[in-house]
Amino acid sequence: MSASDQQLGKTKTSAGTVSGKTAGSFGKDTLWLVKSGDRVLGPFATGEVIRRLRAKELVVIDEVIAPQSRWRHIRDEALFSSVVDEIRTGLMSVRDDTEVGESGAETITNRGSDDKTPRVEFQGGTGIHGSATNAKFDSSINVSRISDAEIVSESTEREVISHGGVRDLNREARSGKSGGSSKSSGSKSSNVHSTLSYTPPSGRESESGASVRKTSRALWGIVAVAVAILGASFYFFRVAPVKRAQQRALEVQELRKEADRAWSRGEFVRSQKLYEQINKEPHLDMETDLRAAILKLRLDRETLAAKRRLEDLMPRLTSSESKTRAKIALAIASLQSDEPLEAQNSLARLVREPESGPIAYFNLAVAQATSGLRPDAIQNLRKLETHTALGAPSKLLRSLLHLKDGQARPAANAVEIEDLRTAGAYRQEMLTIGAVADWLDGNKKRSMTRLKQALESDPFQTEEFYFDPLLYLEILRWKQILPLVKDFAGRVKTNSAKALYALALVKADRKTEAASLINESLSAKTNDPEMQAANAYLLMLQGRDDEARAALKFAKPTQGETVPQASILEARLCERAGDQNCSLQTWTALTKSDSAAASTLAAQVAVARADSQIVSERSAQAVERLKVLFPNSIPVIKLHDDVIGASAGKEATP
Repeated sequence: MSASDQQLGKTKTSAGTVSGKTAGSFGKDTLWLVKSGDRVLGPFATGEVIRRLRAKELVVIDEVIAPQSRWRHIRDEALFSSVVDEIRTGLMSVRDDTEVGESGAETITNRGSDDKTPRVEFQGGTGIHGSATNAKFDSSINVSRISDAEIVSESTEREVISHGGVRDLNREARSGKSGGSSKSSGSKSSNVHSTLSYTPPSGRESESGASVRKTSRALWGIVAVAVAILGASFYFFRVAPVKRAQQRALEVQELRKEADRAWSRGEFVRSQKLYEQINKEPHLDMETDLRAAILKLRLDRETLAAKRRLEDLMPRLTSSESKTRAKIALAIASLQSDEPLEAQNSLARLVREPESGPIAYFNLAVAQATSGLRPDAIQNLRKLETHTALGAPSKLLRSLLHLKDGQARPAANAVEIEDLRTAGAYRQEMLTIGAVADWLDGNKKRSMTRLKQALESDPFQTEEFYFDPLLYLEILRWKQILPLVKDFAGRVKTNSAKALYALALVKADRKTEAASLINESLSAKTNDPEMQAANAYLLMLQGRDDEARAALKFAKPTQGETVPQASILEARLCERAGDQNCSLQTWTALTKSDSAAASTLAAQVAVARADSQIVSERSAQAVERLKVLFPNSIPVIKLHDDVIGASAGKEATP
């Protein structure tokens, strides 16, 4: 190639095209290399490039190079201008289907296979809208007067082609096959573009757009998931815990009410379980911790663990009353661990405080009695004889202390019961000790009377009363009374005294010895009603109710006289079997008898409950009277709640 030709190849026009001489030197046999994206294809002949353009395997922005030339866009190569125009005209026809308004529109069509140049047709109308620009045109304007516009406006990413003059379009169409005889014609024909925005059907730009859309959707999905996670986190970590805490606080409050109710009814095992359950939850109520520690001390007998818990709890208690109870519990822990002197010293300091109360005095007397200070204990017990709940155990303990000192008469007078109907807890124990004390004092007649009343008493009655867990009552158990009864039975040598001794053995939890004594006595006299009653009581404690019923049949004397204790046990067997009619009939018959069993607490409660089925003022008064006489009795408390509480609830209901 000459120097002039090389200089001519380096020269570019404003539209990026080479001279017409260079462009026209290529023909059908020219070989081309094509750069499509990051690939170099070919070499291809001119016809193959045209075929691939029409098949959309190549696009007009791909670059081509021929021998002794430079890389150029296909759209800028004059040899391919007719094909480029054909492709763009076809795209405009597809993407711009113009039927605008009622007046007409501009359409671009192909003339046919012979002529590839586009034809511009205008349909007349008074309000024609451009299909691409939405601009309004006046049909009265002469087409020939439309000035030429800039044919091409290009950008690196996208091509937007403006309308040109009609004359230029026609001129470009007529000169399309000339192969670019002049620089201007080649430049214009190679840069005639559709008025529509053009995006290649395939290639990097379409792939980029799809990638952007996919990325956008993915980002929106991530944002939605993040928002959902944040909302769920806020609910589960902020809202839900507050709701759960409020709900749990209400549940703990209900548990506390139920635990306190069980405590007041003497159901200490159940209340202990409830308090321990409450203590597993976060709370600021120290009363729950205090009661749980007291029950752990008294029920579980875990003295050391309970003592440590009480000592840790003491500084956190706020009320003086709760601190007093904690100090009493610590003194009882000392009594349980056989340290009566330490308990005595702490209780002696405690009773000087105004909040000490009768329970502190009773426990101090127990500590003094255990330490051998009987006179001091008796003096403190005298202060409690008129107390509703502590009167009976105080009298019984004072009588036992008198007997240990050899003072039979004071012991007998201490357990004097003026009215058996008002005798509640420790009734059988007090009558037994009274019979022993009267016999030792020489008053045998009253001793036999008390012995009979003791055998006619309900052996279950004491268990139906409960006392505060802070009362240390171990000194009043039948194990302490048993030696006195044994000595009494040996002195009297009667069947009644022997039956009382068998009963004492059963209540002292020495059932094997009791069974041996009962069998020995019944082998000599099978129809001994008092011994058969003691036998039935032993069988009931062992869960052998059928054998107990058989024993009670032998407890009935042949002369038709009733044995009150046998009737009491029969009524209780009916209750355990669920036969309410049988138990009510038996209890009612007992209340109408002249024996001491007529004042049995269980009989009075059963009759009052039956009368309360028909609500009347009389039945309510009977229940209130029982509540006054036996304020600490579990059956009476339940009866009062059922009758008086139910009626109060009905009155409160509108």
